[in-house]
Amino acid sequence: MSRRALTLALSLLAGLTTATPAFAGHAPADARVGPRAALAGPRVVATAQGPVTTLKLANGLTVILKENHAAPVVTWVVAYKVGSREEPRGATGSAHLLEHMLFKGTKTFGKGQIAQLLTRNGAGFNASTWYDMTNYYETYAADRLELGLAIEASRMRDALILDGERRAEMSVVRNELEQGETNPDELLWEELGAAAYKAHPYHHPVIGFRWDVETVPTSQLKAFYDRFYRPNNAIAVLVGDFKTPEAIRLITRHFGGLAPGTDLAQRITPEPPQLAERRFTVRRRGETRAAQLGFHVPAAGHPDLPALLVLDSILSAGVTSRLHQALVETSLATDVWSFVGLNRDPSLLRVGLTLGDTAEPAKAEQVVLDELARLAREDVSPSELQRAKHRAEAEIVYENEGTEGMAQRLAYFGVVDRWERAFWLPDQVKRVGAADLRRVAGRYLGADNRTLGWYLATPEGPVPQAPANLGAGTATAAKAKVQPAPWQPYEQASKPLALATRPIRRVLPNGLTVLVLENPGSRTVAVDGFVRAGGFLDAPTQRGLAEATAAMLDQGSAGHDKLALASALADLAAELDVTADAESTRVTGKLLARDLDALLPLLAEVLTQPTFPPSELAKLKARWVARIKQAEDEAATHATRAFTQAIFPVGHPYRELPAQAAIAQVESLTSDDLRAFHRRHYGPNATALVFAGNLRAATLMPKLERLFAGWAQASRTPLAIPLVAPNPARRQVVSLPDKTNVAIRIGHAQPITRKHPDFFAASLALDVLGGDTWTSRLGAKLRDEMGLTYGTYAWIEAAQGAGPFTVSIDVNPANVDTALTAYRAELARFLRAGVTAQELAFAKSSFVGSQARHLATNEGAARSLARIEQFDLGLDYWQRYRGLVEGVSLAQVNAVARRLIDPVRAHTVIAGPYVEKP
Repeated sequence: MSRRALTLALSLLAGLTTATPAFAGHAPADARVGPRAALAGPRVVATAQGPVTTLKLANGLTVILKENHAAPVVTWVVAYKVGSREEPRGATGSAHLLEHMLFKGTKTFGKGQIAQLLTRNGAGFNASTWYDMTNYYETYAADRLELGLAIEASRMRDALILDGERRAEMSVVRNELEQGETNPDELLWEELGAAAYKAHPYHHPVIGFRWDVETVPTSQLKAFYDRFYRPNNAIAVLVGDFKTPEAIRLITRHFGGLAPGTDLAQRITPEPPQLAERRFTVRRRGETRAAQLGFHVPAAGHPDLPALLVLDSILSAGVTSRLHQALVETSLATDVWSFVGLNRDPSLLRVGLTLGDTAEPAKAEQVVLDELARLAREDVSPSELQRAKHRAEAEIVYENEGTEGMAQRLAYFGVVDRWERAFWLPDQVKRVGAADLRRVAGRYLGADNRTLGWYLATPEGPVPQAPANLGAGTATAAKAKVQPAPWQPYEQASKPLALATRPIRRVLPNGLTVLVLENPGSRTVAVDGFVRAGGFLDAPTQRGLAEATAAMLDQGSAGHDKLALASALADLAAELDVTADAESTRVTGKLLARDLDALLPLLAEVLTQPTFPPSELAKLKARWVARIKQAEDEAATHATRAFTQAIFPVGHPYRELPAQAAIAQVESLTSDDLRAFHRRHYGPNATALVFAGNLRAATLMPKLERLFAGWAQASRTPLAIPLVAPNPARRQVVSLPDKTNVAIRIGHAQPITRKHPDFFAASLALDVLGGDTWTSRLGAKLRDEMGLTYGTYAWIEAAQGAGPFTVSIDVNPANVDTALTAYRAELARFLRAGVTAQELAFAKSSFVGSQARHLATNEGAARSLARIEQFDLGLDYWQRYRGLVEGVSLAQVNAVARRLIDPVRAHTVIAGPYVEKP
């Protein structure tokens, strides 16, 4: 599957040693089944990734345990075999709304306490709902293992699901739904499912139909919960740094007494065979033109699955894929993707494309159909087949590098088929032959099995009618009924990070800086780094020059043309990306450790010897222009652009250009411009590269010294992002009548950079104000209590320059004024009364507790080291981090917050279908 397809699919988803928290040992009293449940198992299964322990509790809960001691973190997933598939007519969206409700409190954890506990312990957490599954997951430091177990045990049978909370959360979910309605890809996804399925419940969107979301009775949600949230309808997965016997003891302690369900059978109408092609067209006002095709394919456990996954890779994985070559390289499309649904019941293989600016829909459609027909008619080449297999193997290794990828994968396959398939698939993929691909293409990609939908937007297209709005509920009545239990932090949260190895830094004779973090137990290597060549170096009439230069580095080099370079990377199943922002150009990549020696010459060639072929630049500019136009369909694009224009003066690198001006400057760029920029600003003395994973610094350094020896020095231009003083505030409305959601941006210029002495004090203050949409002041008020928004945040962009203080709020058009009034009141209270001692303690605990999680993968460690080098923080920064955070005083936090935030100078931009009141 392509990265875009994965992103789209994910966007649609929605033992203690030194301290004992208040919840330790608790099992819901009204859900016990008598004496402590006995175990069925455990059973140890040998896999290609090491032993996996499975067991089944007497109440039916399936438990999967995989030790991974590479980092001191664990991921805990509880996945229920219930999703939109199980929803009755008239109650679509119930599974997703219920997922939201399970953050609203249980008999053990009061309103808001689940998110508070996880956030204050530095956990990464969330939940998601899909067609077949609802899952809840947490990644956190291993020394507080019992935290996640206790939370999920309480959620399984003790959720409160109060009517007042349901009313408030309904409008939060509706706001999430409205954001999807303005996204062409998401809208097409849902329309394609509705057209492809007539009988099966995969027909309706996972998030539900608006009327159902707004009106489902709380009693029906409770009945849905009571039926399906049972241990014998769930799979629990633990991956990470733990000892299996202790984990089994704790899981049994928390879950063994929960009563199983007796009414889990669900009557699902099978989808009848499709007899003819189905088509539809969505016409809207805007700029985007896109298509999606769907073909019915078998369920996840079918023997044809491995061949379909290889077929998916051949279709759209990377520059060498067939659809990319046939559509993107010919400027018929700006991007293409494909996606094989892995579901309990027969699903869809989807293909998607976004048209190029001048492409004809009929021609692009025919090219797609021709490529699909060719797969059924001709064998793929041995090299193409081998590349797809190697990529499939590498993707499994990449996912299993950290704890979260493996835990999620095991849980998902455990729901839709068998958890073992997560480990079987690589070997099954290796056995796929060319004849298998031709057979499945002929069987599933025919015209009679096809559903095809177009999204055709034009500037004069129809404007969708805004549906009736029931307003936003409040949860004030429910809030009074639940009092959170005392919160007790873990003593381990303040311990400094213990590293198995320490970073090694060396400046090569030509000035190239190299950092290495050796991780001998890993199977991968992550690459990160930067060149000090960002948009701040663009001439006023050539905005985008740095970005274009970075994007063209892999479009052709002295030793490889674009296709040859892409083929070499694809043969290694390696990823290598170069992108630029206002301050620098960033280099990122990952690969299997065994292939590092093959990647290094390609990396050196891309950075030092790009050729900037004019033909490839023309294609890049066409795709770039098309993306600028397509972004105009998003309210957030208009809000952010108007916000930066209100704050920063003309010519400032943080100020966004109007769409037409940006297009004109992109179109004016030439290959000579890019060559001159690269020759002047790219060089070893302006570059740092970071490598983290299974490698040896002593072996790597001489290779890099040889490969980069001839790279000429750069003309180092000091990075100078001018500070901007806050200017007089103004309120601006950008009218977008064709949208269903409003994007609000509020804020002003501010002086804090990454090296500023107030950086940590400001970061902690803004974490309390709007660091997340669950536990922050703004989140608790606007989302949790008032139900006005799916997400609200406050932050500063503090890098080498000082970006703005920004607050973002996304709301229904009818709730704009209510949200702004509530925001202003909450901000005034924040500045008047200040951060409390407890809030600061929570924020510090969160910052410190999350450090191990952020460094748990090679990619995370490499990213952190690159930032350390870029901002000159010192190689001992990881060890000093705890002291830097905990050394901030309450007085400092409140003083910095009051200096930083000036409501009188704050600009307000409202973009969407909102009409300013007289």
